[in-house]
Order: sequence, then structure tokens, then C-alpha cells
Amino acid sequence: MHTTNTEPGEVNMTSLSSIMSEVNVFEVETSESIAKVLIVDDERHIAEEIAELLNFDDFMQCEIAGDAIQAMDMIEIDETISVIVTDVKMPGQDGLTMVNKLRKKYADTREFAVIVITGHAGTDEAIEALRLGAMDFITKPISPDHLLHAVGRAVETLQLRILQKQFHEHLEYKVEERTQEVRLLSDDLSSANQKLQSLNLELSDSNRTKSEFLSMIKHELRTPLTPILGFAELIAISSKERGDMEEHKYSKKISKAGLKLLRTINTILDLVDVDSGDINLSLGDVNLNDIVDRVMDVLKPKAELLSIQLSTVIKEHPMTIIQGDEKRLMQAIYNIMDNSIQHSPSDSHVVIEVRSLGEALSVSVSDNGVGMNEEDLKIAREAFRQVEGGHKRTVNGIGLGLTLSNMFIELHGGKISISTEKGKGTIVEIIIPKKL
Repeated sequence: MHTTNTEPGEVNMTSLSSIMSEVNVFEVETSESIAKVLIVDDERHIAEEIAELLNFDDFMQCEIAGDAIQAMDMIEIDETISVIVTDVKMPGQDGLTMVNKLRKKYADTREFAVIVITGHAGTDEAIEALRLGAMDFITKPISPDHLLHAVGRAVETLQLRILQKQFHEHLEYKVEERTQEVRLLSDDLSSANQKLQSLNLELSDSNRTKSEFLSMIKHELRTPLTPILGFAELIAISSKERGDMEEHKYSKKISKAGLKLLRTINTILDLVDVDSGDINLSLGDVNLNDIVDRVMDVLKPKAELLSIQLSTVIKEHPMTIIQGDEKRLMQAIYNIMDNSIQHSPSDSHVVIEVRSLGEALSVSVSDNGVGMNEEDLKIAREAFRQVEGGHKRTVNGIGLGLTLSNMFIELHGGKISISTEKGKGTIVEIIIPKKL
């Protein structure tokens, strides 16, 4: 990977597509109900680079304000602004003052997610911003990966708040509606019995409300991770500045474990959404070769660490443009490639082949790893179960990779087939129609 030095405060846009691919593998769904991000920075070129990065990752529309006063005016006029990314140090009114004013002025009327930008030395400002209600902070020079994760978490939290508010409003409405019905029914026992039969028929609607509530509770699992990840990063920065490398090492481990937990939660929620039919594909023209290359870029460091060679084979340079959901296809291919790496011994080879099958495309991932018998293959296809590796490495994960991949491919009208033999490796083939 190439690297480019950046001045403090600038966004490093080098290898952006590679970084974006790594983020997008695990990126959560955003909602059109969160319409705009407002970027507040007196340095126009930094604000424009941040806006370009968010637009590239298919976030919502971005607006730019040159100072806190202009930002407050824009927020008052435009009620669709919900996520605010603001520099701390600006001429006139600083970012912390603006965060405090927003908290007081719109406490009962609007929901905001504020992300502050501060220098490495500005840990005190970052802590104060979190105390005032900011959701996250970003240190300079700005990491695109950190920025996208921070905005993604902000969008998810706002979605949760909106869902929670709607649920309570719905619940209050239902309680009032049922109370009025009980008053009427108590006047006539015969009428009450008839109404009871009618209410029993409405149980299916109540079950749907319960499912929505459970889904909301599951999303609550993400919320505690925001301060954990934020303060772990603060401790890492502070300890490094003090030269306490042991504390720095432990805080980095906390961040790494927190991100792993966040990915696990997202994976489980994906399964819930698919199983309940609540997931919708975002269709567009997708280059399958590009997806394979981007997943390769993400997994190559892991493969090299395990002394496993990755390579691709393109048969006769087929036209690899298909109609599909880029993010879900990327997740499916990533999960299968990651499984092959995890179940392959060191000094082995994993090959990814892309070829045309007329009206469909094939992506196959083959390895010369431990392979599976019929019982192992049955276990591998079941959710939350894993086949134990035949090598010394422990296989990580919760056993949802192949299950989710199969669901995402079936949503595209495709299928996954597995050819394997104990001790002779495994070939997993994805076949996807070019058009749905």
C-alpha cells in the first residue's frame, strides 16, 4: 500500500478505494430519514475533503459551514440536518460552545449527533465535548476509516432514537385506544365478549409490534460501544504522549476487541433482518472483478500473517458487470474468502476464479486446506455452528459467515455450491445471474 504524508488537519485520501472496501465490508445500513451531514470548519479545503469522502461512501447529502455562527443559522433553517462534524478550534465561537448551545436550544425538539475534530494534543477538548453530549471525536490528521466509522455510528444511533420515539408514540396510542375500548365494553358484557373475540384476531398485529420492539432492543447493544471505543482511543493517545507504552498497548487491545464486538453485533442483526424479511437490496451496476480485488486488498494482510498465498484467475476476461447490491455481494464474497483462509494451513494457497456462464457469472474460491466430510458440511451450513479446523490455529467467528453469504446470494437469485473432500481442500462456488 502506498502512503502519503499529510499536514495536520488534512484528510489522507491515499488508497481511498482500498480503505473504503475494508470499511464497507462491515458497514451498517443507513436510512434516508437522516438526510444531511453539516461539516463545520473554517478551513474550507478540509471541509470539502470530508464532504467528498462521505459522498464517496454513499452517505447522505453534506452541507458546509465556515464557522459556528453560520452553522447555527443553517441548523435553525434546515431541519433535515442531523449529523454535525465540527472542528473544535475556530475563530470567534469555538466548536465546544456551539455543541453546548445546540444541547440547550434543541433539547426537547430535535435530535443531533455531533462529532468533534481535535488535534492529538486536544484530549481535554475531546473529553469536554463528550461530556457536553458529542457522540464521538476524531483526531487530526483525519483517518478516513475513523471518520466513516464515526459517522456510521452516529447515523445508527439517530435511527435508534427515532425508532424508539415512534415505538413509544405507537404504544401510547395503543394504550389509549384499548382503554377507550374497555370503557365501552364494560357497559355491556355481551358486547364485551364479542369485542374480545375481535381483539384475539388482532394478536398477529401485536406480535409484529413485539418483533419491532425486540429489533430495537438488539440495536441497543451497539450504543454502549460508542463511549467504550471513544475513551479507549483517548487513553491510547494520552498514554502514547506520556510514553506509557504498556497502557497504550492495553488501550489498543480494548479498541480492537470493541470493533470486533461491533462487527459481531452487525452480523447478528443482518441475520435477524434477512430472516424477518426486513432487508432490501440497493440495486445498481456492480463490477464483480472490482469487488473481488477490494476484498483481496482487505484480506491480504491476514493471509500474509498466516503465510497463505492469495491469487486470482480471470477466465477469458468476461464482462463482469451485474445488477446487484454491491455491499451485500461484497459481504458474501468476503465471508467465503475469509472462511477459506481460516480453515487453510500455513504455507498453502487460496485461489479466486471469476468466469462467465452465459447469463450468469461464477466466483469460485478454492483452497488445499483440511476439507470436509458430509457431517462437517452439514455443520458448516447451519447458523452459529463451525467446523473445527484440522490445523493448530483456532477458528474465530460465530459461525454465521456461510449462512449470511448464502442468504445474500439467494436474494440476488443466485446460489452457492460446495465441493469438498476430507484432506483434499474445498471449492465454494457462487453463481449469480447478471440481471435480477
